[in-house]
Amino acid sequence: MDSKSLGILTLLAVLVIGILLTSGCIQKQKTITQTSTNFISIPIPIGSYSIANVSSSCCGVATESGIVGNIDDSRSFSNPRRYLAQLIWFGDCGYLEYRLKNPLVGNSRIKILRLFFEACSEAPGYGLNHKTDISIYINGEKVGTQTINGDFGGKRGKYTPEWWPINNTQYGKPIFIEIRKDGTYVGDSYNLDWTGKKKTKIHFKRVSDVGIEKLNLNQKFIKIRIGVDKDAQHKGGINLFGEKFGNYPQTLTLGLEYEGEKIYQPRMIDIIENPEKYEDKTVIMAVHPGGWGCPPGKATPIPAGFSRSAIMIYDNTGCLYGGGDILIGKILSPEVHTINTPGNETIVIKAKVKLDKNNIPFIAPVR
Repeated sequence: MDSKSLGILTLLAVLVIGILLTSGCIQKQKTITQTSTNFISIPIPIGSYSIANVSSSCCGVATESGIVGNIDDSRSFSNPRRYLAQLIWFGDCGYLEYRLKNPLVGNSRIKILRLFFEACSEAPGYGLNHKTDISIYINGEKVGTQTINGDFGGKRGKYTPEWWPINNTQYGKPIFIEIRKDGTYVGDSYNLDWTGKKKTKIHFKRVSDVGIEKLNLNQKFIKIRIGVDKDAQHKGGINLFGEKFGNYPQTLTLGLEYEGEKIYQPRMIDIIENPEKYEDKTVIMAVHPGGWGCPPGKATPIPAGFSRSAIMIYDNTGCLYGGGDILIGKILSPEVHTINTPGNETIVIKAKVKLDKNNIPFIAPVR
């Protein structure tokens, strides 16, 4: 082989090696930088607050079926039945603070935080021109204030129960808060399908420069405070609605858009009908404690290793044995119902789906 041919072969070899190395580097870079964006939404029962700083001169708690304790008695805010609340109100200034376990501590990174609730001001009876400035705090950081122009009544709220007097507050205004990297935004309309930004038709306006990095969301708990500040211009109190009062079938809800391990949010029926799909998957579920038995019509097979006195949980689609780590809420047995009676209180759990040797699904804590 002459020197010219050898030179050409050497050049080709160098080019091939370079291409292979470059391809390897590119592939390696893709592997390193590849991430996935996921979303979870956590319904927060409005009675599951950890702190209630309210005036006893005008306040109260109502469930779907009646008043908790006495009206204008702040002691009702510590009654165990307040976990069943569907309407909470107080006049003047004050706040409710919710403390929930952060489901994304570890290697996940929260990119956007969203918060939804239905609220209005609080006047005697109702007052369509009664203003209030509602302020929202996340982990102690004030992210924004929304002025609401009335305490709305005169016509029954779409989901307000019939027993509630028509001359009282009936419904509120939907409030969306979205905290991004560059600041906090407030939405101007309601859309139940808000789990992904592309699916909504909500138009947002920027209300503060508090961005997601200021909220210190890598700690064990997330604290949400909703109320009226002492120095607010309009100290018109607040009515806060659950999913069974007012005009919107949704309770206070926290949404987290994040990078990290995917967490699933199935219904009970989804797990029962497709157990292999959810085996060993991490799930977040809003459920009710079934105690030692499921509600009528929701019977479930007993997994291997469980007894008939094992604890169950259920939703409106089905019932399963087991339980998980409670993110927010409280099991009210024995304060409100016995252990062998299914409860109506809502708890939000993070758990793993497991299958026994016969492929019967059950719910287990995350280890």
